[in-house]
Amino acid sequence: MDSDDYIEPDYLEKMLEPYQANSSLDLVICNYFNDNTPKENSFITQSKYGIRDRIETMREFANPKSFKGFAWNKLYKLDLIEQNNLRYDMNCILVEDALFNHQYMSCCMQSYYVDCPLYHYITRSDSLTNQSFKEKNWKLLGLILVLFLNSSGPNLDT
Repeated sequence: MDSDDYIEPDYLEKMLEPYQANSSLDLVICNYFNDNTPKENSFITQSKYGIRDRIETMREFANPKSFKGFAWNKLYKLDLIEQNNLRYDMNCILVEDALFNHQYMSCCMQSYYVDCPLYHYITRSDSLTNQSFKEKNWKLLGLILVLFLNSSGPNLDT
């Protein structure tokens, strides 16, 4: 969680509910408010809510109008992280969460998209991410998707 962001009071409850209803889920993703948009509390989404398989999750991950590669709007399974020895790349100074999410989503079979925004994302014009993200990082996300598709081969449905 970024230091200037905040969550809805029922964030944890709403993020845990899908796991409690379906133990086969590997990832839960929530929508978020972008509190710097002109409309008060407008939220970002063009994603469908509910359960997705791995391919649908990766497609949404690559969609710039979808849930994106942030870590703060996702709830992960520690077992999946440990079993696959997933770690943040300490040499990566930007979009390290997107890189981790690619690795994680490559291992998860099902995700769930919560139907309400639970996180408040605050952007500052002077932040490193806001100054540097732009085009080069969308290229990186495209490369991540290509790597995923190439590494998955014909077994995409398993």
